[in-house]
Amino acid sequence: MATVASCGDGQDPWCDDLESFRGLEQLSAAIVAGDGPSAREQLEDFGRLAQDSPEEISDDMAEIARVLEEAVEVAMAGEDSGDIENRRGVINQRLAAVPRNISAVSAWAEEECGIRLD
Repeated sequence: MATVASCGDGQDPWCDDLESFRGLEQLSAAIVAGDGPSAREQLEDFGRLAQDSPEEISDDMAEIARVLEEAVEVAMAGEDSGDIENRRGVINQRLAAVPRNISAVSAWAEEECGIRLD
């Protein structure tokens, strides 16, 4: 997820948390494997990262966390779950807006932390 471009003294302490976070890769693997408990664990870790994020990007991180949580719920729900198609439609609409949030977080991380997010 992260590639260090340059680290420096005086950077926001959250930068270290962001740099060491590998949960999105693990979350993706858990979803593909159908491992709901592992996916939820990675979501909790990302949720904590989002909660602790700097004010400048806290709204973006919170939105990414919300959309990921909803996407995992839909992915882990069986096809027999009630209103699955409507929920997928809502998730797809929300996912369409997430690149803006990711872009804001990426720009902040590169400028403030020297971390380039992949």
